[in-house]
Amino acid sequence: MTRSAAATCWSRSAHPTSSIQKELCCVSEMVKERSALALELRPGTFGKAAAEPGLIAVEITGVSLASVLAFKGREPDVAALVREKLGLDLPQAGKFVTDGAVSISWTGPGQWLVAIADMPAGRIEGHLGFLSGVAALSEQSDARGMVQLSGPRVRDVLAKGVMLDLHPRAFQTGDVAQTPIGGIGVQIAQIDDAPTYEISFARSFAGSIVHWLAESASEFGYRVDPARG
Repeated sequence: MTRSAAATCWSRSAHPTSSIQKELCCVSEMVKERSALALELRPGTFGKAAAEPGLIAVEITGVSLASVLAFKGREPDVAALVREKLGLDLPQAGKFVTDGAVSISWTGPGQWLVAIADMPAGRIEGHLGFLSGVAALSEQSDARGMVQLSGPRVRDVLAKGVMLDLHPRAFQTGDVAQTPIGGIGVQIAQIDDAPTYEISFARSFAGSIVHWLAESASEFGYRVDPARG
């Protein structure tokens, strides 16, 4: 059910307007805490019937995110502290690194996005407090949505809107890039050789991202698996 369809259902309810507003507010808060895509990305099989879906999509939840911006001249200090405290080397331009629980993606000169699995929102800045004095931190957990895409036609689907060459010679496991997808700015990373891609985007564009994916994958058939986090 899309947001507009949900709104239509609510508007036809027999409840008084004040009750509807309160219920909508409660539902909105529950959805926000649970998922960026709960009202948009419903599990099931869609599009062209096929023995094997061309695309498999699953929302990634329960990940805390923070942007890190090194102060002028302090990038070596950031690198040393991250290596000491997190056990990871900062990635080079266009790359990401991970140990399975913590991922660090390069997002620009002296800038990175840190993702930590199974960490409640609101705690990541404290967890990265060792960077105080050498970098600016900004939590992004409530501002971003994340979806993982795989399947035998995943490159064909993404080629319809991603302004990148995703051929294995050009974009490989460990690569990350900022790019428009269907006109919406996203971060895309290739996380394995299958290939599997992870896409993150502004939460406010969740509905548009899902709509684009549905239209682009329909001719191949696609499956949405339950959110994972």
